[in-house]
Amino acid sequence: MHFPDSAVDTAKVTPAETVGPYAFVQYESLWLLGDIALNIVKYLEQRGYNASITYDLGELSSCVKSSRGMLPDLQSNRFAAVLAGLGYIGSNGIPLTSKFGPRQRFIAIVTDYSFKDDPLYSEKIVCEKCDKTCINSCPTNAIAGKNLSFSVDGKTFNLPKIDQLKCDWAKRYGLVSKDGPEYYAVKTDVPYPKNITPEKLAKAISKIKWGVQKRHINICEECLRTCTFKGNK
Repeated sequence: MHFPDSAVDTAKVTPAETVGPYAFVQYESLWLLGDIALNIVKYLEQRGYNASITYDLGELSSCVKSSRGMLPDLQSNRFAAVLAGLGYIGSNGIPLTSKFGPRQRFIAIVTDYSFKDDPLYSEKIVCEKCDKTCINSCPTNAIAGKNLSFSVDGKTFNLPKIDQLKCDWAKRYGLVSKDGPEYYAVKTDVPYPKNITPEKLAKAISKIKWGVQKRHINICEECLRTCTFKGNK
């Protein structure tokens, strides 16, 4: 499901809008996807099949801080998207499609219904010739700029190496002001250590004077906001 371009284009740019609208469309897109998926599950179950919804198949992604609670991050269901032939994994670790770039959310349904296989993504890999603004804009240098590779049915895809703990330092725990907290008048900049441990993380969080805004911090990931590819809608 594509979410509004304006939510990304105005985030951290126009003072009147900041991060709130972006965080809201992430929340709303996931809810709408859940409604659609539930109808599909009911349809399958009425015909004698088993089906279940997941926002993160394989639990291979993380979460992002939101005033509406922790939300599945943009990496969620990226492998499912690749296997479904919808797109590929970009240099920022987010699934990209030719139609919407990185600006969509995915949901998956696990079922024993036998679907026909979809062809794998075969369109242009935009990340191969871009200027890698997503890597350069990462506030914690979590994206190494190096790739692993994996093959599916004889086709090879790249998977960027990302330090998930560094990534979470900003998006999940809100310890980088520019990712969202400063737009709620909260200064949360804590330098990330070379080796992040639960103890170091807890100590960093305890240093922040969150104030009444603690439950109303929203994040807009720089690796998405600065991505120049918006798709070919």
